[in-house]
Amino acid sequence: MEYKRVAAQGIEFWTSLAEEELARKTSGRPCANYIEQNLTDLMTLVITALQKIEISGDDEDEEEDWGAQISAGCCLSAFAPVAKNMILAPVALFAG
Repeated sequence: MEYKRVAAQGIEFWTSLAEEELARKTSGRPCANYIEQNLTDLMTLVITALQKIEISGDDEDEEEDWGAQISAGCCLSAFAPVAKNMILAPVALFAG
């Protein structure tokens, strides 16, 4: 289940980048806007990761899945203040 850990780490990277971009924008420092520039691909990545999570009877797998779910949820939360309304459509399609 190494791929699940790698997926969670990748999602956490984008979460950290979104948090850094928000901090820079809030303080008036220059920002490269990587999140906004790549939002379509990033949203596809995060939502695809959420869709691939499988819950099985194995406690270890469930813990890894839960970690990926939490990572993806945190990532969406970090994207929201950076990308604002641009994340609404992809999230609505996923939730709908």
